[in-house]
Amino acid sequence: MAESRYAASNQLIEEWPELVRNNLGMYIGGNTEIALHNLLKMLVKEVLLDKTYPSTHIEIILYADGSYLLNNNADFSQLSLTDIGLVSQWFPGFNPSPTEWSYAAVANASAEWFQRVIATGKTVYRDSFENVQSARAITVEENTQPTGQTIHFLPDPTLFIRQDGSAWSYLLDTMRDIAVFSAQHTFRLINQQLNLETSFCYPEGLSSYVAELLSNYTNPPEPLAMHTTAGLYQVEVALEWCYADPFFYSFANSERTIYGGTHVVGFWRGLVAGLKTHIHNTKQGYGKDFHVSQAALQPYVRGALSVHIPKPIWARAAKVELANPEIANIVAKTVRNQLPSLLQLQPLLQQDVLDSIITKLQRK
Repeated sequence: MAESRYAASNQLIEEWPELVRNNLGMYIGGNTEIALHNLLKMLVKEVLLDKTYPSTHIEIILYADGSYLLNNNADFSQLSLTDIGLVSQWFPGFNPSPTEWSYAAVANASAEWFQRVIATGKTVYRDSFENVQSARAITVEENTQPTGQTIHFLPDPTLFIRQDGSAWSYLLDTMRDIAVFSAQHTFRLINQQLNLETSFCYPEGLSSYVAELLSNYTNPPEPLAMHTTAGLYQVEVALEWCYADPFFYSFANSERTIYGGTHVVGFWRGLVAGLKTHIHNTKQGYGKDFHVSQAALQPYVRGALSVHIPKPIWARAAKVELANPEIANIVAKTVRNQLPSLLQLQPLLQQDVLDSIITKLQRK
């Protein structure tokens, strides 16, 4: 069998940046506009994971020339010239080993030019690269511009398919998914090619996200919210009842699981059990007269589910389907136990919708 081009032995033969330029599929998923948006996703995640320099605002701009700018207001107020090494540590190494690299280094390796600015509120550090080669040494300026960091780069046109902004919706969805689990952050995305601008922030996490999705409908209610923490496992659910246009999104460890998984199985199991309990408690003829199942309920639910688990098992390499067997019972128990009491407190309009759904579930 021929050895994979991504095998470790082959990776060690190539040196940075050729390792990136010849293996874009391995690092960011290809040479398309969507691949570049995957790169931006990972750059943003590097910002969010950095607890030394916390931020609250993230901005992404796609310029008319096809270049991308990523800006955030990370607090570099304690950074000084004597700590300049920390600047490199924040985006470690632009000539890293195959086992030590960052996505900023990937952006630089695959860019025609790359610029970085870090402002401390008193001082500004600037560096720039052209075709991965340093265009000038890091410069230091006295400047009172707000603290933060900016990366601006032009993807190398010899590597990437021409960028025309057509995959912008993919980037919006990707950043929105990240924002759902970054409640303290506000995101702003600007596409100068298409003259579009979007901002979003979800201070209540999943509930805020579902509430935004529901805002497209007339008189949307506040979604029913369920939460639980079981050891290192966390479950969050937000949903409402509907007559039409159902939707249900699921996440595991902040990754959108478009193919569902065991956590989704647990949700529907818990929803069926919780609704049966509600029908029984409110004396609405619980028993053989009603057919309550996942298939029967799916047309009447709008909502989302998120779980965080210590050791996720993925059924697919792309992290789009969760396979942990234990999470099904945790999610099912959460929904089954919390749903009945929430239904007693839901707004009258939602109660009317649910009553109508229950009537439709009644066997003829």
